[in-house]
Amino acid sequence: MNMFGKKMQMIQEEKVIEGGKVNTIRITSGLADVHVAAGSGDDIQILLEGEISESVADNLEFNVRQNGSILAVNVKKHKGIVFGAIKSDLHLYVTVPSKVYEDFHVKLGSGDCIVNNIDTKSYTGIISSGNQIIAGLHAKKQLMLKGSSGDLLVKNSHADSVMAWVTSGSINISDLVWKRAKFDATSGEIEISSDKLASDTACKVTSGDIRVHSGFFEGELDCRATSGDVEISSEMFPEDLHVDCHISSGSRKVRIEGLTGVEEQKGRFHGVRGDGSANSIRALTTSGNIRILD
Repeated sequence: MNMFGKKMQMIQEEKVIEGGKVNTIRITSGLADVHVAAGSGDDIQILLEGEISESVADNLEFNVRQNGSILAVNVKKHKGIVFGAIKSDLHLYVTVPSKVYEDFHVKLGSGDCIVNNIDTKSYTGIISSGNQIIAGLHAKKQLMLKGSSGDLLVKNSHADSVMAWVTSGSINISDLVWKRAKFDATSGEIEISSDKLASDTACKVTSGDIRVHSGFFEGELDCRATSGDVEISSEMFPEDLHVDCHISSGSRKVRIEGLTGVEEQKGRFHGVRGDGSANSIRALTTSGNIRILD
């Protein structure tokens, strides 16, 4: 995270917390990029390092507080007037013991967040301006991600329930396994790639494209784009499948072996493979194209 500035001051502070009793972690930062990872030790190691404008350094607050099983980590600037532009290149590294946590919560005002190999019942990531990169995360209950300006990237992870929203940015999902998922992008694209997509999935974009590819598909998939294309492909579709497409302005191409289709009216298409009761694909665009291909 960088902002314009002149004189800089180096920051390096480290704190260590015994990790045995901690099962909930809450990280809040308005000034630093955040890196979270599981380590091999029993302690929680927290390191803040980098540089920041001298005008802000004296007002910088770095707090680590434990209240029973809850650990709160906070990096912020005290209230007050700062003269001149601010430059910040701070990084907050949080390394935790490898175990299953009750809850993980990360909230950033401005900055990127990178999370690796965390096991938790629920994970929440909220960023006003910055990117979120999640890898090797196992959320036994819920994964919730929200960004105002920035991209969301999730790969090689698992969560029973997934909810992801981004206002200005893209959502990129690679080999994330879920039972129920909802992805929503106001201005940006949604791209999903998985060896197996077997779930209840909803994707919605206002301005941007939706692209979904799987090696094997089953379940329910609902993709809706106001201004953009919808592209769905799979190397193997189920023998029992219902396809519903609706376009207002654009073109449509559906190619699935064994699918029998009927066009009820201009822009509306229904296709059935088998009895069409177990699995379904619904694709709607207001201004854009639809492609569903094997």
